[in-house]
Amino acid sequence: MRHLALAIEPPDAAVATALDDAAQTAAARGALDSAAALAEQAIRFTPDDERSTFPQRQLAAAEFLARAGSRQRAREVINTAWTAATGPDRARVALGLAWWGLADSPTRIAALEEAVLDAQGDARLLAQVHALLGCVLHPEIDIAAAEHHAALALELAERVGDPAILVLVLSLAEHIDFYAGRGVDLGRIERALELEALGANAWGEIGPTRFFRGHQLLATGELDASRSTFEALAAEGEHRGDSGYADVLVGLAVVEAHAGNLTRAQQLADDAREIVRDVDDAMEAWCHWPLALVAAMRGDAERARAVGTRALELADRTGSQLLQAHVSSALGLLELSLENTKAACSHLYEAARLVAKMRLREPGLVPFVPDLVETLVAIGEVEAAEAATAEFEEQARRLAREVALAGAARCRGLILASRGDLEAAVDVLEAARRLAAGVGQPFELARALLALGTVQRRARQKRAARETLNRALSILDQLGAKLWAEKTWAELGRIGGRAPSTGGLTPTERRIADLVAEGKTNKEVASVLVVADRTVESALTQIYRKLDVRSRTELAHKLSGQI
Repeated sequence: MRHLALAIEPPDAAVATALDDAAQTAAARGALDSAAALAEQAIRFTPDDERSTFPQRQLAAAEFLARAGSRQRAREVINTAWTAATGPDRARVALGLAWWGLADSPTRIAALEEAVLDAQGDARLLAQVHALLGCVLHPEIDIAAAEHHAALALELAERVGDPAILVLVLSLAEHIDFYAGRGVDLGRIERALELEALGANAWGEIGPTRFFRGHQLLATGELDASRSTFEALAAEGEHRGDSGYADVLVGLAVVEAHAGNLTRAQQLADDAREIVRDVDDAMEAWCHWPLALVAAMRGDAERARAVGTRALELADRTGSQLLQAHVSSALGLLELSLENTKAACSHLYEAARLVAKMRLREPGLVPFVPDLVETLVAIGEVEAAEAATAEFEEQARRLAREVALAGAARCRGLILASRGDLEAAVDVLEAARRLAAGVGQPFELARALLALGTVQRRARQKRAARETLNRALSILDQLGAKLWAEKTWAELGRIGGRAPSTGGLTPTERRIADLVAEGKTNKEVASVLVVADRTVESALTQIYRKLDVRSRTELAHKLSGQI
């Protein structure tokens, strides 16, 4: 087709039509770069007396360019269309501008508000405009206005009976209600999913309902179902060559982080960032969320701060308050693990402020609350901790969110312990442990065990404390959560009134020594701690010198107190 275009001088209506058809065919098979090139050629060959086809062809070119990752060129094409179009055509251009994220939020909102006027008399078009206005406004700009536009869009979509628009509107309505803490409407979701499965998708890319459903399942703690949803979407996106599937990889990365698969989570996030690097600030910003979360969980302070700072810069530039809240919570977790309570409070209060501003009432969207409570307890702000716990616990109970209930119980136990009611604290933290054991999130379980073991030690339940803390340490070592493992080891050292003599070993050296004494090879130790083999070898040399031993057998005997 390109050869034909090269052989004929533009304009030529027949060639333009043929190029247009070829572009659609190329896009359908996932050749988006070719589709974009053919679509731009179709514009070039369109005669002036067929100018009515310009907006449609410019929109197609902008779509293919955006999906292929050529977003700057997509902006140029759609801005040209926006300048020239009028009436309903201008409204359609506004839809493309908004859906493909080819402008900042204020520009998209202004374009869509104009489109409401341009689309009058066309119920189908008007339904799409109201739906996208709701999407852009929610949850970060104006929730009440988003709900208003969603209601108008639903009324219009039901009236015209267009399945593709209904999919978008039903997904938006579920999105708004879920974020507001109204729970999950399975009937609405199933209806949208059924329509989507039949090919009802107004924008010909990743289905909005399945994408949102993946995040909804993540928030409710259904990690296996969320993973399956995102993996299916990722496979489809990769097959189409669509750069938009980077968003899917981000969701999948967060799932894997919560599931304790930190190496896979980081790889997925790195893959997503590579797809959109230097292409789209908004999408690149979201890639930093799981990277910051993984680094914080691992206790990699330098990386977490670097990635988090970059994410906050991009989030501020793109106006994403939700991303700012997620990243602030990851940085708060890091500082809490370092016992930098002032810095932790600052980050976690910022996350709480943003969440309150967006009026998010779904506890699965605010998993940082237990970290905030733990920080408040640590600095003696027990009344503030109590207030935060009460609200979080009420939401968790009302919506039966098991992960949040486990976190709320841990909060309640820490508060009781801070007031000296150790017996009641142990009972509540036992409940937190049982709840955490059933949600498939090992980091949450380890945190519950650490809290329980700490209070058991304070209550002089030495044997129980030792067993509990050893379980926590085993999980944290497997995760590679080094700072939390060190905190756990420090608690173990306090059993019996003082830490046992370790010959001046650092916490990291002691963990390496313990793992070697268990019979693990250097390679196995490196894998558990997520460090290089050479790091283990070097540390082991220092351990032998400090403990005055010459073999692994002597090391094991030394640690067991036999020599």
